[in-house]
Amino acid sequence: MSTFNAVAPIVLTCGEPAGVGPELAVKAWQTLGPSLPFAWIGDPRHLKDVPLVKVTDLSEVAEACKTGLPVLAHGFAGKAIAGQPDPANAIGVIDVIARAVDLVRAGKASAMCTAPIHKKALIDGADFAYPGHTEYLAALAERSSVVMMLACDVLRVVPATI
Repeated sequence: MSTFNAVAPIVLTCGEPAGVGPELAVKAWQTLGPSLPFAWIGDPRHLKDVPLVKVTDLSEVAEACKTGLPVLAHGFAGKAIAGQPDPANAIGVIDVIARAVDLVRAGKASAMCTAPIHKKALIDGADFAYPGHTEYLAALAERSSVVMMLACDVLRVVPATI
């Protein structure tokens, strides 16, 4: 059972290491700094052009945000070469999503934000059995009936197909 903790930081999954996930994490920290404490979960080798602060506990994130992007390190098998997804990283990407869910469910993180994944790399590298994040998150939450919603202040959209 999850325990919501609005004071806890947000966790941001790495997404596909060769995609925009690492770049989005850097830009998010540069924009938000300590105003919205979050920690990126991924392999520090995949981040560029940002001061990093490795944290081992989410209670360290608020302070760490003042000097660098807080990182909960999660080792990956492969390198990250922009635009070249490596199936060797598939298990790492999948495990990071599960780790973020566990942190939220335990009340250590208030929410999670997911960076884009590369579904073909996950299928090729780990025989990923889900069409995407939504269905994988549903399985981790032990739910069967879910949909993805895109929302803003004036519009909410649920795709009719995947």
